[in-house]
Amino acid sequence: MTEKSAKMYALVEGWHKSHQSKADYCKSVPINIHTFTYWVQKYKAQQSVKEVPKFIPLTVEKTKPAILSVIELNYPNGVRLCVNGQPDVELLRALIKITI
Repeated sequence: MTEKSAKMYALVEGWHKSHQSKADYCKSVPINIHTFTYWVQKYKAQQSVKEVPKFIPLTVEKTKPAILSVIELNYPNGVRLCVNGQPDVELLRALIKITI
């Protein structure tokens, strides 16, 4: 950072602490309001670059792998029944014993 930047950034920080309007602060310092506005924008741009992390930490929790199973029942009359996931054993038994 240059000496001029350091001086101007100090003025911008002073303005934030003063709780004055930009115009009133510029009159009290004294500094041209347009010049000061330029440095306020430059200061904000520098602060936003500092605050944005380049890497975002990521935590991965171990989970059980999902079992994607499909059970397919083909009945003699041509009806085909597909059941996704892991159905209850009693449900499967009932589906297999269906008489047509």
